[in-house]
Amino acid sequence: LSADFIVLPGVAGTVTLTIANSAIVGGHTQPSVQTATLTMINSTCANPKALWLSEMDSVTWPDDAQLAKLRTASTMCEEQVDIVRTGADAVVTIKLEPYAAAMLTIG
Repeated sequence: LSADFIVLPGVAGTVTLTIANSAIVGGHTQPSVQTATLTMINSTCANPKALWLSEMDSVTWPDDAQLAKLRTASTMCEEQVDIVRTGADAVVTIKLEPYAAAMLTIG
């Protein structure tokens, strides 16, 4: 696995991950895996603090309804991203906003 990227804290960026000899993905020369799952933490995913600061005005003791909203806002976002074949390699490109964290699951 190689990654050709530089992402600085607080700076948005595009990350390209290259899996050399992609036969390891799916275990075949032509792997059946065409997508990967991207799990993300960013300004809109898994960010209950933003909700607490804006909509709840930093309430000291959230009520049950507010706690339910905070739990929902704590959920990480998931999406499917394409795995692009380039010869024997598999390539996945993702965009990150400043201070984001991402986990890529293949398979």
